[in-house]
Amino acid sequence: MFKFSVNIQDVANILNRKVLEIENRVKREVQALSLAAHAHILNLARERLEGWNYSNFVGKDGKNIRWYQQSDNIWIVEIDESVMWQETGRPKMFMDWLLKPGDKGVKVAKDGSLYRSIPMMQQRGKGGKKISSDPIIAGEIKSALKENKLSLNKIELNPDGSPMLGVLHKLDMHPPTDQPSFPDIFSKPRTKEMAHLTGLPEHQGIYKLQGLAITQRMTDKGTVAREAVTFRTISSKHKAEGRWMAPEVKGQNFLKDTKNWADQQWNEILQNLQNEFSR
Repeated sequence: MFKFSVNIQDVANILNRKVLEIENRVKREVQALSLAAHAHILNLARERLEGWNYSNFVGKDGKNIRWYQQSDNIWIVEIDESVMWQETGRPKMFMDWLLKPGDKGVKVAKDGSLYRSIPMMQQRGKGGKKISSDPIIAGEIKSALKENKLSLNKIELNPDGSPMLGVLHKLDMHPPTDQPSFPDIFSKPRTKEMAHLTGLPEHQGIYKLQGLAITQRMTDKGTVAREAVTFRTISSKHKAEGRWMAPEVKGQNFLKDTKNWADQQWNEILQNLQNEFSR
């Protein structure tokens, strides 16, 4: 939320009018400016954000960017607290929001640590985009589908005609090369020292398509999504070794930029009022 205030007595003095003469007009102008400021933030978001970043920031039906009248003379434009990290920015950080105790899928290990299985979509059917930009990964998925006589473009159905849901096929995937030659298709290795620190097993890097599965699920739009997915486990222990880290986010400063824009707009409005009332 940003604050933009207008002193109606000051405006009256500038226009050489009494407050009662201009009060309603000034209120209408400020209200219209507040609505325009709300629209300006949405326009900035469309210009600067793409895909999930845009849809998450704005929210369903624009619920995260709000305009409302608080009182007779106060109009509010605000950004929901849940997406303020996009407005103000945030440092690189562990994805602890995936491990909220009590959330669906979050489990407690014997040592008290939290963990959860996360589906990592690699490719979507029916012309959907490939999540991985690595040509080796894309080629391996294509070869595995062909070898197993599967397609991501054909929805599998139950005998009653309803779509099958969940994990439908598990594919036996093996890396086409070794980790030192093509490290990008493997996860980061876990050293003996890091294994000792975290209590997690040492490894030389896990092939990114290990455990590849073909799944079908219902989307929010009521359609069936057929996808090639791998499942990976996030643990609270990963924080110590810097895994499952969300990258740094630069703040968009929509509120600050809109406040500056509103100041400029008000100067123009005031100039127009001066021209109008000087006739």
